[in-house]
Amino acid sequence: MKKFLLFAAAAAVMMCANAQPTVEQLWKVDGMANIAPTNDCRQGVGMNGKIYINNKADLKVMVIGEGGLADEEYPGGANCGIGRDEAGNLVISNGAFPAEWACDGETPVIKVVDVNNPENVKEYALPEEVAGFGRSDLLGFAKGNLLENGVLYFCGAASDQTLVIVTITDGEVNLDETYVADIEGGVTPSSNPIYFYKNKDGEDRLLYVNRTQVNGGGNIGIKVLAAEGDGFVVESTPVMPGKSASNGGMIFVWNGEEYAVYPYGGNYLDGFAIVKIGEEEALYVKEPELAANPNTFQANWVNAEVVEDGVMIYHYVPRWLSTY
Repeated sequence: MKKFLLFAAAAAVMMCANAQPTVEQLWKVDGMANIAPTNDCRQGVGMNGKIYINNKADLKVMVIGEGGLADEEYPGGANCGIGRDEAGNLVISNGAFPAEWACDGETPVIKVVDVNNPENVKEYALPEEVAGFGRSDLLGFAKGNLLENGVLYFCGAASDQTLVIVTITDGEVNLDETYVADIEGGVTPSSNPIYFYKNKDGEDRLLYVNRTQVNGGGNIGIKVLAAEGDGFVVESTPVMPGKSASNGGMIFVWNGEEYAVYPYGGNYLDGFAIVKIGEEEALYVKEPELAANPNTFQANWVNAEVVEDGVMIYHYVPRWLSTY
């Protein structure tokens, strides 16, 4: 297995199937402080062999690839949050930083951008019925195609035992299907994003991970949610060994099995790990190489994309690198 030298803020990794899955670094980018200022570029999401970062300072999405900053860019939002939907569109937070979601039916707070056509952009305002939720900094993954028909889920700091369902129908917010959903068994209030995925049986699931908790091998703050009526139930509490208190973590299906990739090790550092769901030990660990939180924001973003010959894992750590 190749040793990692990830003194980088953005990196792409490939997980390949052999007798035992192997992990190989494909590329990395150093000096992110000169590309994406930490305070303005707090979240990144990977797909298509690139990492997309929302720069709230200039309302643009920056694209980082193997050669560093790419020429292409996309319309961004006024907040840091950026995720994607199943169709590969960018989902961007246009809320006011660091305020709560503006749910007044008039203020556009969600922006969806077509990666293949950056002029194809939709902006959505949220109704007052879903007001009262926490900071709008971060976004997870959405179901379907939010340019046309899909569902976005978010969970804020004031959302004890609930989450918001935002349904898009024919390119508009479906007010009848946009509401606050109850969670039987509850979740801990947190600003962590909610990740939609399909499990190995093809069933819709949501992954909730409380960033303020550390999972040292138990089931603290990590929950898989399944729909039941208009609400959700906690279906399972999968183990993510050594999970740190950094934001994020996601489950993906590969070769008929479920895996998770998640921040690992000391809080807010640069480690990550991969575990097969149901197992007690990680398949792969990239140990943190930083000794302390290197920036003014406590994040360590990883996400996975299943591709033809394996799984691409994207790793974005917004940080200053002036000491390297």
